[in-house]
Amino acid sequence: MLKDMANYKNTKRNDKCPCDSGKIFKKCCMNDYREAKKKGGSRGVIITTFSPVPPLDKIFQKEFTEFYIKLMIYSNQYQNGSDYVTIDDKNQNMQSFIESQREYFYTNANDIIDKFILEEKPNKNDLEILEALKNAKLDHYFLLSHSANNAVIMAKDENIYNIQALNSPFTEVFNLNKRYLGLHTVLIPYKNRYITDGIYGGFDLDKDMYEYFDKLPYKNPSIIYNQKNKIINIPLVINFVVHCQSTKFETMEDIILRNIPETFTKSFIELFKNEFSYKVQLISSFLRSTDLSEDLNCKEGDQTFSYIIGGTPTTNFELNGDNDVIPYSVLKNYYTQKPLSQSASRSVYDNIKKNEKTLFKDLMSQASFYTMIGMIHIDSDKEDDLIEFLKGFEKPKQKTTVKIGIDNLFEDLSKESNFDISGEFIGLGINLDKIYYDINKYRDDF
Repeated sequence: MLKDMANYKNTKRNDKCPCDSGKIFKKCCMNDYREAKKKGGSRGVIITTFSPVPPLDKIFQKEFTEFYIKLMIYSNQYQNGSDYVTIDDKNQNMQSFIESQREYFYTNANDIIDKFILEEKPNKNDLEILEALKNAKLDHYFLLSHSANNAVIMAKDENIYNIQALNSPFTEVFNLNKRYLGLHTVLIPYKNRYITDGIYGGFDLDKDMYEYFDKLPYKNPSIIYNQKNKIINIPLVINFVVHCQSTKFETMEDIILRNIPETFTKSFIELFKNEFSYKVQLISSFLRSTDLSEDLNCKEGDQTFSYIIGGTPTTNFELNGDNDVIPYSVLKNYYTQKPLSQSASRSVYDNIKKNEKTLFKDLMSQASFYTMIGMIHIDSDKEDDLIEFLKGFEKPKQKTTVKIGIDNLFEDLSKESNFDISGEFIGLGINLDKIYYDINKYRDDF
């Protein structure tokens, strides 16, 4: 998938290709662009730069950088058997010094680090850095995607890593109009995340590599966030039923699609905070459950659902920063709710139109089912624990807690809209089949 479709939008067949290959469009990216448009391509359907692992704070960044410089100086002294630092160029700055020194350091890392520990008696924090550097790997990598704080690189063995910026934002470091880059850098597993030392050499990629990388998003590759655990993304569906006056129903739909407050969504996220989830994200809109089930719970919908789960965190991260609440304005890049007249809930629409013709239209009410979509990022070996945790939401105590929040939400929405809207929580789960189950159970109980 092309990284930024907008760059190609107005390009004519014989224009120079925006990818900077030097070729004309029809002999370069034109076919890829047309294929991407057919498949509903958007800027979010790239290898996701979003990471559930929080970035290093400023103190750790500073500590790492200062100690790394100290270690490279020691490496130079070790190499030359001298207390003095030997440089090849008197105008050499610290960055170029490290770049020239690190090849030797990583070739001899274990010996240098062992002697450094013996002579310098490093503290606990420095020992942690040294342990990370023993497991680091200086090599050639491929930059697949980047945002300000995170980038995704692929190693030669085809493992894909989400790395975090150490000092300068990646948008400043990789300020190039190219889809992919070849990088010579060091991958360091430090404090349960991957970083680099912030120094990058480059190398050219041939057209075959571009074609290979373009196909990667469709394969939904596994991305490694940290050394100890494999973090997986689990979809979350939270199901509701909503009632209001028939004549106000379509107005109500517009309100709950676009105006669920961020405070409500954040309070819902707090309910899922536990010892095994790295991060929880929720889309702050109620989507019509019947349409979600019909559109996404099928072979053709699998890819769209994958885009929602993988794409919305990326776009939200880039647009809103480190925000767990994903608004509908971000979601609609991947999934747009249909008008009620074109919905799988056509019977609701027919009822509304029928009631409009009665003398008692202002007394008639209508209800329908809605779902809030979320994502939970957890260690892969904690999936069973998550399922047990979610079962707790079926118990009366937790349901009462959720009910209070729902009542408060719809009381506020009713005041703002000047008509009564009421909602009821009916269940949650980790797959789209749970939507059918909760709707049928509600109908049976009702």
